[in-house]
Amino acid sequence: MYADCLDDLLKSTEYLTSKAILPIVLGLKDNGKPLVIDLSKMPHLLIYGNKNSNKKIWVNFAIKSINSKREMSGLCDIKRIQNVKELENEYNLMESRYRALFNNNISNIRQYNENIQPAMSYRIIVIENLESLIFENRKKTDMYILRLAEKARAVGMHMLLCIDNVSSRVLSGTIKVCFPVRMSFKADCRATAISFLGESGAEKLNNDTDFLFSDCGRLPVLIHIPSSKVGK
Repeated sequence: MYADCLDDLLKSTEYLTSKAILPIVLGLKDNGKPLVIDLSKMPHLLIYGNKNSNKKIWVNFAIKSINSKREMSGLCDIKRIQNVKELENEYNLMESRYRALFNNNISNIRQYNENIQPAMSYRIIVIENLESLIFENRKKTDMYILRLAEKARAVGMHMLLCIDNVSSRVLSGTIKVCFPVRMSFKADCRATAISFLGESGAEKLNNDTDFLFSDCGRLPVLIHIPSSKVGK
């Protein structure tokens, strides 16, 4: 497929015919075809990129990708987390949704929406700077993220967790284990690439247009972003 910009990917056959509940067009594979994933199955995504990468632009496009396909079935709620209190609120929302499932003898959001009105909306939790939350309160940040990672999928809540530092003082080993689906923009060195993806290669990427995508430890796939701009 020829694409001048990210928005062109939303016109692709792969995206338009996808049955994904929360479809994200990652970008173009080496063969020129778009790769579409379903965030509802991931169920969360850990994203590494330094401050000069296109990480933020890609995250905005991912949200657009999800909601462009959901206009008929109901848009996702998007919550961008700025502080630990907001993260705590998301945890409390998850717990309240679990109570709603329990009270109706239902086990997940799909069954809930098939039987109960009003429907429970899907929700994307975007953490664009994990480091700032860690510095604010590491104990609470780790606790809420881990619990959300373990339980939030059943109630339709999914995280896009962004980092620009892979050191253990920011990204604990426990959090890494809970986020096996990862994507990496250009790494600052080979050691960083191996630490994050378990493979070297990210240190050789084009900083503007490429990233590596790894699904649960599988060999990373090279993905190309058509343009640094979301639209033409």
